[in-house]
Formats: sequence, structure tokens, C-alpha cells
Amino acid sequence: DLYELPLGVVITQVGEGTPAQKADLVPGDVIIKLNETRINSIEKLSDEIMNYSVNDPIELTIIREGKKKLIKKVTLGNRNN
Repeated sequence: DLYELPLGVVITQVGEGTPAQKADLVPGDVIIKLNETRINSIEKLSDEIMNYSVNDPIELTIIREGKKKLIKKVTLGNRNN
């Protein structure tokens, strides 16, 4: 990445009580990886999540505040909620 600018999916909102909130994800975080797969679009993120089931644990690699790289463990919830 040129100048370490993250190319990924920006989280715009985190719902109350969601798996994202439980994993301490916040608006502004940029998802760059799901497990070992590079995420560079919302379509890629959606496609990758479809490979998993409810209650499956995944790891999201995120960039926070444009500089900190963090790995967050998320247990997937029901997509209908």
C-alpha cells in the first residue's frame, strides 16, 4: 500500500448489541482482511462472510484512526437481526 493508506471497507455504523459492537469495532474502522483474505470492497466482504455460518468465529484485521492495525475476533450473528 502506498504510504500505508488502507484499502478496505470503512465501517460507518455499529448497531447496539451486534457482533461488531461486541468485538469493539467502531465507525471509522477500515476492514482490510477477513481471516487471511484481503478485503478491498464491500462485495468482497459480503462474499467472504457468506462462506461462514452463524456462530462461526472469524478474525478481522482493521486499521483504526489511519494508523493502528488491530485484529478483532468476531463471532458471526444471524444476518436477519
